[in-house]
Amino acid sequence: MFYFNRYYLLASVLLSFFIPLITIEVTVDEAPLLVPNQEINFPQTNHNPPNLVSTAETVGLDWVKIALAVPFVISLFFFFRFVQNIALILKKVKSSEVVKFKSHTLVLLEEKSMPYSFLRYVFLSKSSYENGEVSRSILNHEITHVREWHSIDNIFIEFLLVFFWFNPMLYWAKHEIKLNHEFIADQSVLKKTPVNKYKRLLISMTLPDFSRNLTSSLKFSFTEKRLNMMDKQTTLSVKILKGLVTIPFLVGAILLFSEKVPAQEEIQKSRTLSYEVDTEKTEENSYDLDFSLQPDGTIILGGKEIDETFFKEEFLGKIKRNKEPKALLQVLPGTTMGLVSDLQNKLFSIGISHIDLVRLPKEQKENDPEKAEFYKNVTFQIIKDNGSRVNKTYQDLSEKQKSELPDPMKAPEKKSPTLESFEKWKSPENYAIWIDGVSVKNEKLEQFENSDFAFFSESFVHLNARSERFPQKYQVHAYTHSGYEASYGKDSDFLRKRNWTITIKE
Repeated sequence: MFYFNRYYLLASVLLSFFIPLITIEVTVDEAPLLVPNQEINFPQTNHNPPNLVSTAETVGLDWVKIALAVPFVISLFFFFRFVQNIALILKKVKSSEVVKFKSHTLVLLEEKSMPYSFLRYVFLSKSSYENGEVSRSILNHEITHVREWHSIDNIFIEFLLVFFWFNPMLYWAKHEIKLNHEFIADQSVLKKTPVNKYKRLLISMTLPDFSRNLTSSLKFSFTEKRLNMMDKQTTLSVKILKGLVTIPFLVGAILLFSEKVPAQEEIQKSRTLSYEVDTEKTEENSYDLDFSLQPDGTIILGGKEIDETFFKEEFLGKIKRNKEPKALLQVLPGTTMGLVSDLQNKLFSIGISHIDLVRLPKEQKENDPEKAEFYKNVTFQIIKDNGSRVNKTYQDLSEKQKSELPDPMKAPEKKSPTLESFEKWKSPENYAIWIDGVSVKNEKLEQFENSDFAFFSESFVHLNARSERFPQKYQVHAYTHSGYEASYGKDSDFLRKRNWTITIKE
């Protein structure tokens, strides 16, 4: 029922603007003109006006203009606030740590805050998340807001309030829409969480709420009504009956507020753009026009440079009119996106319906000694379209295949930890330690100085990646000088002959 309520509320807001545009033709019978049977005598009046004394016109403020300007200024204020709220939320995304939880994006805030969501982001307190204080039920509640795109509803209603801030019904609709969002999210959580447990969880959360009007916040309208709603079960017949009851009100609103407005339908020609098309696939397609765009803005067609006079409607006579014309646009290295966009718009404006855009690769070195040395002992297994396999050496590869190979791996630069970092590593509650590739207890570090290590890497371990054996928030892989030489030195496996087999699909 809550899903029905969501779309019912949104439709009500939309219909309030569109119902007056609906056309209904009605027949009106002209009322008869009533003429009195008796003659009416009017008293005589003096038609000579009295002497008028002219007075000077008082010049003052133009209150009409002021009255018209005030709503505009108020709307301007609400518009800037609307834009600022979105900007502040997006700024939090950029300035905060962003992590992935399954297929969802979590934004970890430095300040203490209730969980809330906006578009595809779920905002959580970083300390609460890292300490495991965020309940899975609460996280699922916010993920439901994200999955159902409730932020779009909020943005829509807030945008309307920018211009119709004087309409009290919009504020009512805003409250009901946001409250219904909470009902939907609660309903989703209650499928996997007992009602009483979820109620206690909500009541226990007392953090301040820093969310904005555009976001979906867990504590929105946290009333007895919302808690009681969790225990209610609405039957299918009641849901259908409630839906049917709205129909008479909708019909009545249309009849009362509709007016005659001509309807127009515009059919727009479709235009498509395929970006970064594979150069091999373009050979299979046929194009009406084949353009090349150079970094200085020069446009080449059929081996000849063209100018602005080309982009006129007369040129379409060169293209068959019984189909939608297609063009291939090859962009040379170094060409800016501004030049590419300008040419795309020109092609669309003259009737091109589809453009395949290809960025030509930079010229590859004929001989890359580092790559040749790195891959000289590697066997490349080429899988052809028909499934057959052919083994090749690096020298047998095409220039395109060579260019697509990763650059040769290099040993990491040496770096020793600072004394401060080294002392932190000794905490078994926060750090899991590996020395020369072997997991050791933190107390093992007492046998070393920070200068004994030639290289290290330290990383944060997210909550869902920790294990019973390694529950720490951080992992450190440290290499002594001898361990570094064994792993990355000239006699190490890292730099020995690589008898690998690499598979390449043609």
